[in-house]
Amino acid sequence: MALPTEAAGVRAEISPPPFAAPHPAKIFAEVTTACNFRCAMCVKQSGPGIPDFFMTEEIFEKLVPAFPTLETLILNGIGEPLLHPGLEGFVKKARQNMSSRAVIGFQTNGALLSKERAKKLLAAGTDKISLSVDASDPTLFRSMREGGEADDVNRAAMALESAREKTGREDFLWGAEMVLTKETAPELPKVVEWLARRGGKFLLVTHIMPYDGQALPMVAY
Repeated sequence: MALPTEAAGVRAEISPPPFAAPHPAKIFAEVTTACNFRCAMCVKQSGPGIPDFFMTEEIFEKLVPAFPTLETLILNGIGEPLLHPGLEGFVKKARQNMSSRAVIGFQTNGALLSKERAKKLLAAGTDKISLSVDASDPTLFRSMREGGEADDVNRAAMALESAREKTGREDFLWGAEMVLTKETAPELPKVVEWLARRGGKFLLVTHIMPYDGQALPMVAY
C-alpha cells in the first residue's frame, strides 16, 4: 500500500519497505515490573531503579485486536510474571483470540512455579516457558540471583514436566535462559547437562548487558 505525502506542492507516493508486515508478528507484553529476586545483572538494580507496576485487565484488553494475526506473545519483561495474579487469565484470553499455531510463552525465575500453578498455566494455553538458570552450583546461583536458590529451578523443572504429563500437552516446550558472565561461563556445560537430565528442550545463552559501571567486571567478552 502506497502512502501519499505532500511537500512544497509536490505529491509523491511512498511505499513501505518490502519487509514491512501489515501487522505485528510478535508482542512483548510486560505484565509486571515487580520481582521477588535481586539479580546482580538486572537493570532494576542499577540507577534510580524501576517502580513496581502490574498490568491491568483494561490495558491487556487493548492488545486483543492484534491477537488473531499474532505469531508469538511473550508475557514478561524485566519483572517476574508469576507475581501477577492474573497471569493465567491473560494466557486464556490470548489463547481464545490467537491462532492455534501461535505461541504464548514467558520467562520466569521459577521460584513461584508450583505443580498446581504449572498445570493451570498449561491448561490455560501456555506453549513455552523458559527458566532462568545461570549456574548449577548452588553458591554461584545464589550470588547471581539474590533471593533465589538452585533448588527453585529444580522444583520448577519437575513441576513443568508433571504439568505436561497431567494436561497431555505434548506440544508444550520448556527450557532455560542463561546470562553468560566471567563467573558463569564455566557452568555452561553443566547447565546443558542439567537441562538434558530434566527434559528441557532449549537453552538461550546471552551476554550480560552492563547497565552501569558496577556490572562491567562481570562482562565475559
